Amino acid sequence: MIDSDLMGLEGKSAFAGLLALCAGAIGAGCHGTSTDSGLIRVAVQAQTTSAQITRVSCAVTPAGVSADLPRTAADTFGGTLTVAVGTQTVRADAFAGSTAVGSGTASVTVTKGAKSQVFITILDSTGPAPQPDHAPVVTSLSVPASTAKVGDQLALAATAMDADGDPIAFSWSVSPAGCGTFSAPAAASTAWTAAAPGDCAVTVTATAKGKSDSKSATITVAATTPGKPTITSATPGNGQVSLAWSAPASTGGSAITGYTATSSPGGFFAKVSGTTLTATVTGLANGTAYTFTVFATNA
Repeated sequence: MIDSDLMGLEGKSAFAGLLALCAGAIGAGCHGTSTDSGLIRVAVQAQTTSAQITRVSCAVTPAGVSADLPRTAADTFGGTLTVAVGTQTVRADAFAGSTAVGSGTASVTVTKGAKSQVFITILDSTGPAPQPDHAPVVTSLSVPASTAKVGDQLALAATAMDADGDPIAFSWSVSPAGCGTFSAPAAASTAWTAAAPGDCAVTVTATAKGKSDSKSATITVAATTPGKPTITSATPGNGQVSLAWSAPASTGGSAITGYTATSSPGGFFAKVSGTTLTATVTGLANGTAYTFTVFATNA
């Protein structure tokens, strides 16, 4: 979270904050919440000299929740607040003694069953005026969920500032390549579509006059159920039927590892590998009518 460009701001301190929100009683750390509230975990880290900061307060509106964040063993400030489901604005204020050092805000929508991530950067407003040609600063990054399935779409948003008032250009990227796509990769707000299972790091970069700042968030993407194979032939035999099928149009974002052909009635079945498109179901009674279904399984 530390960026060397920001540390070049003369006479200034900078702080980066990470906020994770989860709605409803989901996941570790979210137990005991009601269906109309969620938990907001706030951590604020000094980006230059953390010892300069003696107190960090956090306020969430319109939830009407506020608290001071204690210093953690990792020399950051962190805590957890319970807030209502809905769109909330989070404000973090940093202090050096009784002097207000700076503040930052970000908005996020807390929804039941989803964990949201918000990143906030706070710049010290008490130091001397900024010098020209400093890099821009990404002041917030909002990601409405930390998990998704292949094909899901999430609305991402970022804000940035430039101390010199230079025009700012935005760009979005993912790592590893191919794990997601953006509807507007050069805009401050964009829709990201999950494309492959695994951890996908989404990064927004703000650039002004050749200098840049970036913030990232990780979204864990799960594969979806593959489509249904299409049976192309069924050849009866003595107490058995030989089936053939075509592969499903969608793999669900992960390789097909196997197929299962099942009879009804009886529940007789045959399993084959993901590269095999035929199977013979045995144990059938001659003269009985059967319906067969083939299911695909992915990794």
